[in-house]
Amino acid sequence: MHGTYRGIYVMVIILWAVGCGRHDKPAGEPYPPPPTSPVTIRVSLPPRQGMPTVARVVVKVSGPEIVGTLQWELAYNPQTNTASGTINVPNGIDRLFVVEALDAEGNVLYVGSTVADVEPPPTQNPPITLELWPPEDKFGWGLIQLDMSQAIPNAYLGIGRIRVCYGPFRDGQSPHTGIYPSEQQIQEDLSLVQPFVQAIRTYGTARILKEIPRIAKERGIACLAGAWISRNTADNQSEIQNLIAIAQAGQAQKIAVGNEVLLRGDLAKEELIALIQQVKQAVSVPVSTGEIYPTWLANPDLADACDYLLVHIHPYQEGIPVEESLERVESIYRQLRAAYPNKPIVIGEVGWPSDGQTEGQAVPNPVNQRRFVRQVVEWAKANGVEVYIFELFDEKWKIADEGPVGAHWGLFFSDRTMKPQIQKIWF
Repeated sequence: MHGTYRGIYVMVIILWAVGCGRHDKPAGEPYPPPPTSPVTIRVSLPPRQGMPTVARVVVKVSGPEIVGTLQWELAYNPQTNTASGTINVPNGIDRLFVVEALDAEGNVLYVGSTVADVEPPPTQNPPITLELWPPEDKFGWGLIQLDMSQAIPNAYLGIGRIRVCYGPFRDGQSPHTGIYPSEQQIQEDLSLVQPFVQAIRTYGTARILKEIPRIAKERGIACLAGAWISRNTADNQSEIQNLIAIAQAGQAQKIAVGNEVLLRGDLAKEELIALIQQVKQAVSVPVSTGEIYPTWLANPDLADACDYLLVHIHPYQEGIPVEESLERVESIYRQLRAAYPNKPIVIGEVGWPSDGQTEGQAVPNPVNQRRFVRQVVEWAKANGVEVYIFELFDEKWKIADEGPVGAHWGLFFSDRTMKPQIQKIWF
């Protein structure tokens, strides 16, 4: 998504009139609550010798558009140390489920939590299954006032440190104009995101860009380094030599020769494969090139030339609604895995814009971006898939190539402040 594909925090309370048509009501009366859907909760409690007896098990639900915290009680079976029940939860995304087992005095003995979306019919919400844990497993009863989320082994603690694509160009900068960021600005960027990012993917090695892998390594951030390959033979060789030097210096765990070169038609496939082979002979790290998934499926000889597949999947560009976007990513991944069962697959780009033009049924907005990023990251972690979210910062220079949406793929605004909806899934 590098020139090829086409902050104010607002607390939104969804009223009945939104999305359902406005209904007149007498002044001063509240709107009815949002529609609800059934969710089945199943929990198990690992018995601990000497622990007080569980008297009741409750589930608390909170999240966007829910006022306060909703609470239900689950049926508890002391013979099996399990509790279960079906509750009607307001429809919406990012519902936080916290389940507590209490003694007769109301003290919390066990606790667990997770985040899930609640879909209206005809969708059937999958059961939520949790194992509860004693809070003192980490902190002890005397420190119960500390952040209890850190004491829950299966708690939803946010998406954690992720892999993400990094373009360093700030407002007023662009590779087209030759105005590049300074090393100090890149240092500031990677220092800012160090708590959130475990790896970055880069796209070029010209000028200051070749220093990004070194700066990342100094901060404990892994790097998938890329060389920008175009129709300019001299520039290509300069990019490749810099990429080789990066790999030989141990600054990148994987490298990529070009990004969507065949999609743009900048080189013939045979020319690209020759460049890949040139690099492979000089380095010991895995080598690939970045392309959209149809290109990989249609070119097995390109896959054979690479150590791994660096695949771009963008349901937004295909006009897929956000509700079906994760299913689309999973389906494409399965196709690639079936086509290349022995080849490592890295999803090198996958993301959702927070603003811009609608594509088919794909609507770019902050809530959809939040939902898509959270779902993809959690799916990737659960299935052991290496995924790079596109992208770290908004880059306004891309408007010229991609239209208005080009400036809105970032998890951070271009002024380096985190987008409010993204804050909700990172913390």
